[in-house]
Amino acid sequence: MKIKKILLTALALVTLAPATLALTACKKNDEFNLNAKNVYAMCASSSVEYLKELSQSNSMSTFATATRPENVLVEDINNIKNSLTMFDNIITSGISQKTTKNTSSEVGLKDYNFVMTITFEDETYKMYYNEFNTKTRKEIDDEDVEIETSSTLEGVLVVDGVQYEVEGEREFEEEGRETESSIEFITYLDNENYIVYEQSVEDDEVQYEYTIYKNGNKIQETEFEMEKERNGYTIEFQSATFDGGSKKEVEYEIKTGKSDMLVITLKKNKSKEIITAVKTSDGYTLAYSNGFSENI
Repeated sequence: MKIKKILLTALALVTLAPATLALTACKKNDEFNLNAKNVYAMCASSSVEYLKELSQSNSMSTFATATRPENVLVEDINNIKNSLTMFDNIITSGISQKTTKNTSSEVGLKDYNFVMTITFEDETYKMYYNEFNTKTRKEIDDEDVEIETSSTLEGVLVVDGVQYEVEGEREFEEEGRETESSIEFITYLDNENYIVYEQSVEDDEVQYEYTIYKNGNKIQETEFEMEKERNGYTIEFQSATFDGGSKKEVEYEIKTGKSDMLVITLKKNKSKEIITAVKTSDGYTLAYSNGFSENI
C-alpha cells in the first residue's frame, strides 16, 4: 500500500492559523466559522487519501507476524498506521485552504455556491459545496446570553478528476464565558465505504474521533486527544476494531520530541510494548523492543 500520500494528508491543521488555534475553543461565532472551514479541509484531505487506496485495493494492508512481538497483532499495526496517518500533519501543519465563490460552469459543479481549494505539498484538491439551514437562536437567562448556531454542508470533493460526495454539520453554543462546538464531516467512496470525522470542543478541551466503514460495516472507531508539552506533543488513543461481530479494544500513546523519532506505547492485556517510529520517504519504519523492525 502506498502510504506516503496518506501520511502527507493526515488530519492536519491548516496554515491559515497556528496548530493551537484549530485545537482551541472559539470565543466568537465568526472565529468558529473560520475554524469550521479549517476542520472541513483537514477532514476532507485525510479521508480521501484512505478512500483512494481503498478503491484501488479494497483491503487494508496486512503484515507478517513471524518475528514481531507476540502481543502486537496485525490489527494493532493497522491501528497505529492509521493514527500515524492523522498525527503526522497535525504537528507539521502542511495544509492550507482558501474558500471563494464558485464560478465553475461544469455540469454537476456549477450549482454549488462555494469552492474550497485545499493545498498541501504538490497536491491541490477542490471541494464544491453549499452550506445551508444556518440557524441562530438567542436566549437571555439570568442576564446570561445564550447563542446557538448550526448549519449543514453538502458537496463534492474533486481529486484527480474523481468526485467524492461529502456532507458536514456544525454546531456552536456560547453562554457567558462558556463555549461548546462540534463538527461532523463525512467523505464517501460510495454508500458502503466512507469515513466519519468528528471534532468536539468544550471550553479548551478538544476531542477528535474518526470511524471507518468498509463494505457497509464499521471496522474501526478511534477517539484521541492531543496535549502540547514543552518539547513536543502527546496524543492518547482509544481504539476499537470490529471483525465478524467481535470487538477488540486497544490503547496507545504517541509522543514526539526534539528528534524525528516518535515513541509509541501500546497498552493491552495489562502489558506494554514500546515501539519507535521514524518517518521514511514512503512511510515509517517501526522498531520493537525485541530488535525486530519493519516498514509500513
